[in-house]
Amino acid sequence: MHTLLSRLPRPLIWFPVVVVTLVWLLTPLRALALEVTPAELDFTADAGAWSTATLNLVNNESQPQDYRIYASDDYQDWFTISPEEISLAPNQSAEIEITVSPPSGTCGEHTAFVYITSTQPSSGLQVALGVKVRANITVSRSEPGWKIFRDNPLLLVAVIGGLAGLIVGVVVWRRRRRYDYREFR
Repeated sequence: MHTLLSRLPRPLIWFPVVVVTLVWLLTPLRALALEVTPAELDFTADAGAWSTATLNLVNNESQPQDYRIYASDDYQDWFTISPEEISLAPNQSAEIEITVSPPSGTCGEHTAFVYITSTQPSSGLQVALGVKVRANITVSRSEPGWKIFRDNPLLLVAVIGGLAGLIVGVVVWRRRRRYDYREFR
């Protein structure tokens, strides 16, 4: 038998060994059957303010799964995720609330990622399977003086009405004073 193998070309010997090894290595890995919607998150917030979005998760596996939800390291301080860890039974769904709060002094377009990974305990080597969701964050400069009027239209009407009343009052007062002055001449 040894003489038969030595007569075969080396690529012909190694090819089946490589194929069998790859199949053996990949067989234990199972695909993650996690449905995540939406596929991309969009946030718009003023610097120092906050914006919230919801991720929907569905466990399409035939067994319960534990998941961990977290943001990319660069923007981790911007995100508040509730809950950060969740267990889902087969075909169970859940909503994850994600709040982005860009720090004061930032503006422009930013791209971060939210990760959902399975956290099943196992012995030996553990491979974390997961989903990566893009988070587009648009941060505008906050205008503290005018924002209060944009958010409270009744306050804006009251201020405009107050200014109009003040102008009318000054005009009436000036006319009366002019007439009162003429009487004393």
